[in-house]
Amino acid sequence: RRQGDRIGLVLFGDEAFSASPVSFDRSAVVHALNESAIGMAGRTTAIGEALGLAIVKLREDPAPQRAIVLLSDGTNNAGSVEPEDAARLARENGIRIHTIGLGSIRQADDGSPLDPSADLDEATLKAVSEISGGTFFRARTLEELRAAYDAIDGLEAGDAASPPFVPERDLTAFAALGFLALLTLALARFRRSAPA
Repeated sequence: RRQGDRIGLVLFGDEAFSASPVSFDRSAVVHALNESAIGMAGRTTAIGEALGLAIVKLREDPAPQRAIVLLSDGTNNAGSVEPEDAARLARENGIRIHTIGLGSIRQADDGSPLDPSADLDEATLKAVSEISGGTFFRARTLEELRAAYDAIDGLEAGDAASPPFVPERDLTAFAALGFLALLTLALARFRRSAPA
C-alpha cells in the first residue's frame, strides 16, 4: 500500500542481511519476503545488527521522512550491537523506529499456561521506539498485527516523491531501428563521396 515509497527488507537471525535493497520496486520486496523462511538466517535474534544495517541503508536516503519497522518475536541475543545504541544512531540520522512485538499468549489444552512469546523482550522494543521517536505496538493476533501496520501507515503518511517513470512497453526496438536508419544514411553518404 505504500505507493511512491522506497522500501527495503532486512532479515535477521544469527546475523542480519539485506534481502532487498531500498527501492521503488515493491514487487521485489514482496518476492524477497515470500522467499524468506523462519530460521533461514539462524535461530537467534540479532536485533541490534538488523537495526544497524537498516540505518546504513537509509542514512543517505534523501526522503524527508525515513522509518524502520522492526517486527520481532524475541530478545536481542546475538550480534555485537545493542538495540538501544542502534536506536540512538537512528535518532541522530533522523530515522524513527516503530517496533512490533509479535506473539500470542494462549493456554494449552490441559489448562496450563503456554506462552509462545516468552522470549519477547517488550522492554527493549519499547525503549528502541521511544529513543528513536517511534511507537511500540504489541501484536498478539493477526488483527492486532494489521492494526499496528495501519497505525504506522497513518504515522508515516506524507507526500512522497513519485517513483521514476517506467515505460509499459519495451522501446529498445525503436532505438535500434533509429540507429539502423542513421547507419544506412551514413553509409549512403560515404558511398556517394567515395572516389570511383
